[in-house]
Amino acid sequence: MPKYLIKASYSNQGIKGVLQEGAVNLPDNRAAIALAATVGATGALSAYETVVLLESEEVDAAIRQSVDYRPPGG
Repeated sequence: MPKYLIKASYSNQGIKGVLQEGAVNLPDNRAAIALAATVGATGALSAYETVVLLESEEVDAAIRQSVDYRPPGG
């Protein structure tokens, strides 16, 4: 299951909801977007940012992947 860092500024009402309902596990990026949109639309937050956390295996695989890149002007 992917891991996410959610950086949010909760209103009093918003943090009360977290205290009552608990935290949320998200199964994938689509669910993370849905949560951000739904919570953002309520006005319970003044700021919200989702950061996808990478497993070390994902980073290792990514650095072995070839990329077709040419610097600007190069």
